[in-house]
Amino acid sequence: MELQSWPLALQRFQQSMVDLLFGYLPNLLGALLTLLVGWLIAAAVSRLVQVLLRRLNVQKFIGENIGLRLFEDTNLKLDVVQVSGQLTYWFLLITALLLASEVAGVPQVAQFLGGLFTYIPQVFSAVAILFLAVLIGSLLRRLIVGSLAPEYGYIGTATQAFIYGLALLAALAELGISRVLIYILFGGIVGLVMISGGIAFGLGGRDAARDLIEQWRKPGADDR
Repeated sequence: MELQSWPLALQRFQQSMVDLLFGYLPNLLGALLTLLVGWLIAAAVSRLVQVLLRRLNVQKFIGENIGLRLFEDTNLKLDVVQVSGQLTYWFLLITALLLASEVAGVPQVAQFLGGLFTYIPQVFSAVAILFLAVLIGSLLRRLIVGSLAPEYGYIGTATQAFIYGLALLAALAELGISRVLIYILFGGIVGLVMISGGIAFGLGGRDAARDLIEQWRKPGADDR
């Protein structure tokens, strides 16, 4: 009797799987269609943004007025047009993924992407902090190096490194990194700056210190 029920149970299982597949198939096709349309829109809008920004000469305007030339000190090449296009593309694509997950009936993916969306502003804030730090640090380094004698150029480099360190700590705090880790990094950065400054002063100010000592010793020698 049990042997005769096995084919019937297998048939029912197959029928339930087919019903489940055909019942979920419209949602799956709708999600894939939503994702495809979203991808096409993201690619088209990203391309349109890049074309418009290039025709408006945004890269040249920012380089001449805001100071992207300061990035020459750090050997960084920043294409504002391409970055803007990529940001637009990924924003629209993630939006399409969020909509597709809703259509597919997968709330876990929607919740994950929703949490990602809430975290994106913090990432932008951290990137903006680092961007401003590069601009300000490079500008101050140029000003200090240009206003002091060549042997004191290390002061400009130390100032730039200190600003980079503070910006890194601020960016980590913005991203919600543990405060303990931030304190450790801060102590390491301060120690590194002090050691670097001491070494640079020792190497650069060695001759000046020797001349100063000789000047102090000469009056004593004359009195003898």
